[in-house]
Amino acid sequence: MSDGWELRLSLQRAALAPVLGLTGRWQGQGEAHGEPVTSELVIRPILQGTIIEVRERTGEHEDLCFYRWEVERGEIRVLHLMAGSVREYPVEQGPEGLIWVTPPTEPAVEWSLRGAGLRQEVVWPDRETAPEVWIDYERADAPDAAPDAAPGAPDAG
Repeated sequence: MSDGWELRLSLQRAALAPVLGLTGRWQGQGEAHGEPVTSELVIRPILQGTIIEVRERTGEHEDLCFYRWEVERGEIRVLHLMAGSVREYPVEQGPEGLIWVTPPTEPAVEWSLRGAGLRQEVVWPDRETAPEVWIDYERADAPDAAPDAAPGAPDAG
């Protein structure tokens, strides 16, 4: 590979360091739409560490996200896939974690570190005081353990 390409890969990996530190399997409990939920979260680097895959299963609901550093825009972006929907958003680094920058008509998503745990909150714009969904995650594996490949999603890199 050329020096320019190696530099690009290095910049992408360095920019994704906040997400890379969360690699592994997580188990969560919380509330969605007023009902108690349990959730599983798997975070793993793919494509030589330049993309971070995040797979979340909560009951019948499944989300698949791909975080990447977009060199040209100088920002982290997330591609969010779920049944019937594909969206892409810029991601900001807040004081406690990552915040999806969503349009005013869509829910805000925030991931924050809470001690050794991780918290996800989804807040609709018209309900700013209480999240519609909140899940507190704890590690289900050692922090430095590489998770097994997610079912149906082999590492292509």
